[in-house]
Amino acid sequence: MVEQKFGSTHTDTKLQKLAAYLRAFNTALKNKPSAASPFERLYVDAFAGTGEIETAEISLPLIDGAEMDAFIPGSVRRALEVEPPFHRYVFAEQDAEKAKALQALASSHADKRCEIHVGDANEMVASVVRATDWTRTRAVVFLDPFGSQVSWSTLELLAATKAVDLWYLFPSGLSVLRQISRSGRILPEHRPALDRIFGPNDWESVLVKREATEDLCIPTPKAVL
Repeated sequence: MVEQKFGSTHTDTKLQKLAAYLRAFNTALKNKPSAASPFERLYVDAFAGTGEIETAEISLPLIDGAEMDAFIPGSVRRALEVEPPFHRYVFAEQDAEKAKALQALASSHADKRCEIHVGDANEMVASVVRATDWTRTRAVVFLDPFGSQVSWSTLELLAATKAVDLWYLFPSGLSVLRQISRSGRILPEHRPALDRIFGPNDWESVLVKREATEDLCIPTPKAVL
């Protein structure tokens, strides 16, 4: 089983950069704070999928002249293959069928300590934060949601650890801009999702502003994100 078709050259480039970052992260922390007692290195992927992505763009040339395959490795597979490795991996996937494929991928890396949570990403992150000794652990958390699933409270929990490098691919196009009209109108049914993303902040005044015109027309609000 594979993801929905959405991968592209941009997806592959994004994940290549993630893998490069993970290698650098593990290399830098491999012998800290001391060779005798290094940090435990943790990788958390809260929207793990199946581990591979079926591309929407087939046979597109990449930057190096190669062509994109029908499937590209997802973030989980790339994280599991990074050297030096993490000490522990925690993945969350809401879809039970995708989680089965994810479990099969984890099983093929029997030398890795993998935990798979079937359920809500925010709940998984909160559970990991509560169960981890952050004085002895450093983590990379990868959040790549399909929409407005990530709660502001989740970001607050991660920030409070002071021990997490967070990759959050913010869903401006997939979520936010689709819920605010070009005129700046926010429908009542969309407001809860925006509140979840932005939390108890004055987000509306940042996303929507009024612009003065030089004629007699009444200024209208405009979405500016």
